[in-house]
Amino acid sequence: TDTGEPTDTGEPPVEVPVEPIYVHTNSTLYSLDPASAELSLVGDFYDSTGGSFDGSMTDIAIDSEGNFFGIGFDGLYGIDPTDARVWDIASMVDSFVGLTATSDGRLIGAGDGLYEIDTVTGLTTPLVDAGRYETSGDIVGLPSSLLYWLVRGDGDSGDLLVEVNALSGANRIVGSVGVTDLFGVAYSGGSLYGFSDAGLMVEIDPSTAAVLSEQDLLLSWWGAATNPVVWDSGA
Repeated sequence: TDTGEPTDTGEPPVEVPVEPIYVHTNSTLYSLDPASAELSLVGDFYDSTGGSFDGSMTDIAIDSEGNFFGIGFDGLYGIDPTDARVWDIASMVDSFVGLTATSDGRLIGAGDGLYEIDTVTGLTTPLVDAGRYETSGDIVGLPSSLLYWLVRGDGDSGDLLVEVNALSGANRIVGSVGVTDLFGVAYSGGSLYGFSDAGLMVEIDPSTAAVLSEQDLLLSWWGAATNPVVWDSGA
């Protein structure tokens, strides 16, 4: 009997994400046009049985092949970009609050350090050792092979932007963004876009960490993802 439930192969859906940026709250996925700051509802996260997803989706990421991943405190997931369906890929020992894909297709998780994640087994390999930075909420990979990581600053000074070489792990602090609790970060058109727990979307210059523009999107953001599939179109 066909239950309608897909076989758990860990494979992402056929559908390829087409929007430049995706963002999410604790329960709901949206796409975003950064030029207009227009949000479009994708849907509430749900599992393959049609029930509500009962995990904690701390962040999302898309690789250059269009595979859409999510991460929680104890698992790696696949996500359908058309309706926010979620399925299990692998359980994980390490907990991460940030997720991105490098330009060469590796998946990187951010927590008390940075770790490459095996997308079949969920096993991790350190890229930046724990203890130097504490992730504020996210990290993003750019076409240049650089990663930009939002980490906690001191007191109320705002989150810091850290540049990381995706191959060697070499890193440096670019500067203070001046906004706290940036739980999501994405890239489009030469700018970084940070999304805060308080609902702000801030456009960030990756070379200086300066905020170029700011807009209130009125929702509490948990994470964001850039879509490298559309980079060739200039998005």
